[in-house]
Amino acid sequence: MADRGYRTISYHGFSQRMFERDKWYPRIGFLESHFLEGLATDSNRFHQRCGSVFTGLCDNDIASAVRDRLTTNPAERKLLYWLTLNSHIPTKFPYTLPKQGGNFKCGSDAAEIANTKVCELTELWADVFDGVASIATDPNLPPTDIFIVGDHPTPLWERAAAEHFTPHKVQWHLLRDNRTTTHGE
Repeated sequence: MADRGYRTISYHGFSQRMFERDKWYPRIGFLESHFLEGLATDSNRFHQRCGSVFTGLCDNDIASAVRDRLTTNPAERKLLYWLTLNSHIPTKFPYTLPKQGGNFKCGSDAAEIANTKVCELTELWADVFDGVASIATDPNLPPTDIFIVGDHPTPLWERAAAEHFTPHKVQWHLLRDNRTTTHGE
């Protein structure tokens, strides 16, 4: 994509050393990468930590940084990759605390999704989708397509939870910007 005139950018709220991303991201073409080590220096934006198995910067805070990067210099063509952290499996079920005041009322008699693990995971994903919605609806966002895709199937080991997902399939969503005139790239 860099050869096609795009600025290639990545964001991840965990350490650049995990899986040696600091070494192989540039090799696969990311010209600019943002990880915990650099982002955490902005204590006004990244003052809280999230995650269970891997604790780092909160996905909601990263969403804000992604939105800012996409709206800065709108004439610059960008390919931006954001790898989530606290909404990314694995999470420590049942050790992840339910979201207080969450819309799905997980763990209560009024839960929107009966399976607590699936409900809590859905709450985490809903937060990411809210962040994506704030990016997509920002009036300063230049024409941008947003592709949301998992990097692996949803691994839930409890049968009752796993039955909510299609086995061996990765879920994805493409949000096409109707202002974009060329989708052939």
